[in-house]
Amino acid sequence: MAINQKKKALLLFGLTAAMVTTSACMPSKIQEKIEETEKINVITKEESSELILPENTVPEDIKISEEEKEVLDKLEKITPEKALAENNLEIRSELNIQLPKKRSIYKDENEFSQFISNLFFKYHTKQIVAADFYKEISPHFDEKFKSLLPESEKEQLRTFEILQEQFLIHLPSPIINYKITNIEIDARTKEGTFYRVYELQNKTKIYYMTFVKPSAEGQWLLLDDKPAPPYKIQDAQEKLDNVK
Repeated sequence: MAINQKKKALLLFGLTAAMVTTSACMPSKIQEKIEETEKINVITKEESSELILPENTVPEDIKISEEEKEVLDKLEKITPEKALAENNLEIRSELNIQLPKKRSIYKDENEFSQFISNLFFKYHTKQIVAADFYKEISPHFDEKFKSLLPESEKEQLRTFEILQEQFLIHLPSPIINYKITNIEIDARTKEGTFYRVYELQNKTKIYYMTFVKPSAEGQWLLLDDKPAPPYKIQDAQEKLDNVK
């Protein structure tokens, strides 16, 4: 069964919308688009081949409807203070950016969180082109993450090229800096999570949560990276209370 062009555009739109979401609570239309996209992603191997973009596809060829443009342009901006009043935010500690020595594999979760966060930052600010980003990050993909991508490396690379361009097109303001939080590891699943926040020139912020997991050999791998609500920064007194 063929996947039509509208569904292909929706798949890309869902990914792009997720990448540029700036609010703690996504507008319902965006959430519906993402949920619909997730349903489309549950397809057979035969159907997945239909999602491969044509050889000459460029970012400008990806058509987004007027309704989708309006949703992207009107993404609700919620300050951490407002979000705190409406949600129970996670409490995390922000860390200094300390880039680790470049390694082929990372067996220390803190080194890996610093490495992967910096890589995403450079990709989203186009300090590196998509090809270099893909070359650096692909050895650190978990099988679960790989399953979300096209099968061939060539098409995977093309996907990251288009997503980078679409992200920059819809970014409301340039990213000037980023911060990350401590990593917390689930005792049962062994999966780790940490936040990355982009600070934009217009004083707004974009929050992400990264999901990682160690392989059987102890190598930390990327499971997912997606928009998240703001977090609450742990203050000095809370840190002392946790030590007691």
